[in-house]
Formats: sequence, structure tokens, C-alpha cells
Amino acid sequence: MIKKAILTGATGYIGSSLLRELLKKKWRVIIVVRKTSSFHYIQDIKNEVEIFEFDNDLNKMVDLFDEIKPDVVFHLASKVIVQHDINDIPDIINSNVLFATQILEAMTRTNTANIVNTGTSWQHFGNEQYNPVNLYAASKEAFFSILKYYNEAFGVHSITLELFDTYGPNDKRPKVLNLIKDIDKNSASLEMTPGEQEVNLVFINDVVRAYIIAAEILISDNERHVNKSFSICAKETVTLKELVILYEMVNKTELDIKWGAKSYRNREVMSIWNKGEILPGWNAEIKLEEGLHLFCECEQGGKHK
Repeated sequence: MIKKAILTGATGYIGSSLLRELLKKKWRVIIVVRKTSSFHYIQDIKNEVEIFEFDNDLNKMVDLFDEIKPDVVFHLASKVIVQHDINDIPDIINSNVLFATQILEAMTRTNTANIVNTGTSWQHFGNEQYNPVNLYAASKEAFFSILKYYNEAFGVHSITLELFDTYGPNDKRPKVLNLIKDIDKNSASLEMTPGEQEVNLVFINDVVRAYIIAAEILISDNERHVNKSFSICAKETVTLKELVILYEMVNKTELDIKWGAKSYRNREVMSIWNKGEILPGWNAEIKLEEGLHLFCECEQGGKHK
């Protein structure tokens, strides 16, 4: 029997990677997008995908869920802003709280049981159970509280995957590894903080596999693991300086990094969350050194092939 999924965030890097894997596995996938969504990451498969454009009419969303009757919802859409300003607040709340709650409401009105939700390790500043790094992380926690209400009141089954740093080929996000690869390719320099903060990077293939494992747990109705959060992190944690050294070793290059040229930002995450439970049946298979090889080899037109 063909499995059916509704997917939000499919036009982003992680969501598009998940979409491709689901299609490869012959799932029927309907993606929910906004009118303003960019299709850059899925331009080549756009015509192969069923697309629902959400215009804030919740009744139309309910009709979609009623028609499709998905086995699971993958909720990856979010507004990620590291340091917000006053004009960012509506987008953060609308994307991370309002829209996410509308998804839950459509689920409950159509007896859709399962959702794989996306959280962030940034909900745990200072390695605390809950202490948000920024407004983005606080909005994720706010939605998690709303999700608990829908768990208890309406029997929605959920698994929340708390993501750490993610990376992989063809990633256009302004992530630190992309900045590093950029200066390497262009023989440029980069101003950085002193570089003592910890980072934990998970390769995109492993991230995608976590979503699919979580969905299979929900579909199998494994009560022991529902309505819980799990950490999607690698076994290897390194400092930013150590990451740069490993990148240089893998690529046999020397980077021009101006360490200490920038100050740590407010609430810089110096030590990562390490008290979370790992998703049952999952582990990060691609080690950091191997992942860095894959990350750089897939760059088209760069000096590393």
C-alpha cells in the first residue's frame, strides 16, 4: 500500500531532501507552500510534486487533509532568525506558532493521527531542559506546548526531532561550513569569533533518515515513543576551531581565518545540549570526516572535485 504524507517546508534545504527521499521510496507526497515560496531547491522536480498553496484559509486546509487522509504529516516549515529585530516578530510567530497550530487543527478535524514535528537544540541554552537561545527557539517551544494540548485533548500522536547543525551538498543556507567553503574556493579570508564554541553537525542523509524512522514509528502505532522529543545529533562534537582544522586536513588546504576578529554574539551556544534521548532505531552513520569529503566533492565548479 502506498504511504501518503503531507509535507511542510519542502522548499527548504532539509525539507527538499526529505521530499526527494520520500518520492524515491514511492510515497505519495503533497507539499504545502505559501504563495511567496521559492522553489529553488526543488525546481527540477516541481512538476512531479502535488502542491497545495496555503492562503490562510483553514477550511481549504481541512478539505485537503480530508481528501488525502495522510498517514503522517512532516512539519518542517519554520522561520529561522538567529537574532531578530522588531520587524521579524510577526513572521516568527506566524510561521512557527500560528501556521503550525493550523496544521494541527486540520489534523484533528479530519482524524489525521500522526505528525513528525521539528524542534531545535537551541531550546536548551546552557544545557538546560528549557532555556531558549533566541526568539526562534522560544517559538519552537511555544508550539511544543500547543502540540502537547493536541496530544492530550485530541489524541494526536507526535514525535519531535530536535535538530542540531545540519549540512550537506548543494546547501545554499548561510551556514558556517558554506562560508568556510566559500573562502576556500575564492582564496578569501573570513573574520570569526575566537572559535571555542561547540558544534555538532549531522549530514543531511542521516537527518532525512531520522524523519522517515520517526514516521514509521508513528504509523506502526508504537505508543512507547509517541508524544516525545528526540535529539538528532552526531556522536562527534567539536569546537569551531577543530572543525576548521578538520576541514583543512580533509581538503589539504589552508584557510585564512581571522580568529577573534568578531565577538561572540549574545547568548552564543558554547556547549551543546547533550541530555536528550536519541531517536530509537537511529544513529548518525556518516562521521564528520566522511561528511566533509562528501560536502566538498559535490561542489560544482569549485577547486575541490
